[in-house]
Amino acid sequence: MGKKVESMKKKILIVDDEQELSMILSELLTMNGYDVVTASSAKQALSYFAECRFDLILLDVMMPVMNGLQFLKAARSHSNFTGTPVVMISATNIVENMADYGWSEIAVKPFTFDQILNIAKKYTQ
Repeated sequence: MGKKVESMKKKILIVDDEQELSMILSELLTMNGYDVVTASSAKQALSYFAECRFDLILLDVMMPVMNGLQFLKAARSHSNFTGTPVVMISATNIVENMADYGWSEIAVKPFTFDQILNIAKKYTQ
């Protein structure tokens, strides 16, 4: 007794400067059993890798200061990032080569809640 039990919930990081979208996605995923962390900038998201490892990252492409692709390049050096699936969130299709940056797929806006839940299930099983 008195021993702290680690959560077995899958941990998802949402990186998006659109606060309203982050909040909606966070609520949706939390209601469906995920442990969700949000970051409003790529720089903030990078700081989280020092503390923990994520099972999935939902990453906006277009953000000020450091965009999603720049984030991916910077994140490669963190051991807590290695092997983490990344789904890009974008209003347009990305023309950059998936293999060059290490992302898994794109969720093109506008997407449905079901699409996001299916993505979460696909990458966190």
